[in-house]
Amino acid sequence: MTGIGLALPSEEHSATDLIEYARRAEEAGFDFVSGSDRYHP
Repeated sequence: MTGIGLALPSEEHSATDLIEYARRAEEAGFDFVSGSDRYHP
């Protein structure tokens, strides 16, 4: 089964924004969100 997801670039957005984007993705019906494993302030 194929899932549709959203990649969240933590290098380009604040943590608060990433949480909001993930919440909106869930509301829109995305199957998953993914984020990078590094953070550069």
